[in-house]
Amino acid sequence: MTLPLKRACCMTTASPTGTCGFVVLAAGGGSRFGGAKQIAVLGGRALLEHVIAFAAQARRPSAPIVVVTGAHHAEVERTVIPQLENYDGLSMC
Repeated sequence: MTLPLKRACCMTTASPTGTCGFVVLAAGGGSRFGGAKQIAVLGGRALLEHVIAFAAQARRPSAPIVVVTGAHHAEVERTVIPQLENYDGLSMC
């Protein structure tokens, strides 16, 4: 499945406008939690969806949100990211 989200390279230069974005660290394996916290459901949505929704509301327009995944990358991409395609400036690496 090809997602319309752009892929970030996890390295970037400073924005000429000085706009700061968000980096969401979602790479943990969840060994103490017992599974993928990123996709655990709270209030009908994955925890990662809650975090990204907060970042989208708190940021300045066009400020990027970069989600860094590691463990459970495939599960996050399959279950969470399709719900987030409407967020401008969202990328995942």
